[in-house]
Amino acid sequence: MDYLRRPHHIPKRKKRKAPNKKSKSIFVIRDEKIAEMAVDDLLSTFRMMLPEKAIKPIGDCENLVGKFKNYNIYCCFGSEPNRKIDYVLSKLLVDNDIFEPSPILSDECDKSSYFAGFPTIGIIYAASGNNFVNLSRNQLLHHWRFLFRSNTLYEMLIPRYTCFESAIEEYHQQQKASKIFFEKLSHRFYGRVTCFTKMLVGANVLFVAFLLKIKRKKIISPPKANFVILHK
Repeated sequence: MDYLRRPHHIPKRKKRKAPNKKSKSIFVIRDEKIAEMAVDDLLSTFRMMLPEKAIKPIGDCENLVGKFKNYNIYCCFGSEPNRKIDYVLSKLLVDNDIFEPSPILSDECDKSSYFAGFPTIGIIYAASGNNFVNLSRNQLLHHWRFLFRSNTLYEMLIPRYTCFESAIEEYHQQQKASKIFFEKLSHRFYGRVTCFTKMLVGANVLFVAFLLKIKRKKIISPPKANFVILHK
């Protein structure tokens, strides 16, 4: 059976290294682009990429954007100075009622400062309970349309305003001239009038201001998932 032996001049095939089983995929959103990233420690990644005050525990309900059979999908997000506000990320947060708008400023302040609280970076990940689990690109694409909403409050409000300044002024006056308007919307869309529901109305009004500022009146839901390669 000598003819079955490997000739000396043919090198043995090298074994492939097994992938790190601890690494799991997450997705970074910035500048309306989505990049897949393999990480071992999610909290360390949060600390590396997000502002400190934006970091939340894994599986925090304040970051929940989608409930599915075997896991939930979360989005941890933050605002960075001198960075472009991310439209896709902002829509995701407002659609899921997890965007907390800026507190009311004094009349002397620059009202454009209300945009400072909008997100510029987000990390989408999956968790089961408080355990970080893998989320593949195919899984995210499959769930993508379920992470966004149609027929939203902000879509209804867009025709109300002629410019973004008027929407910001209405938000600014929510405890004064616009108080009754906010209460009516809270009751109509959320069935009750509480501090939380009025905050949600405020988030929608501010998002309208942002949409008018960037001149985006036509809303497509879900927005396109624009995947790119993450450069290290």
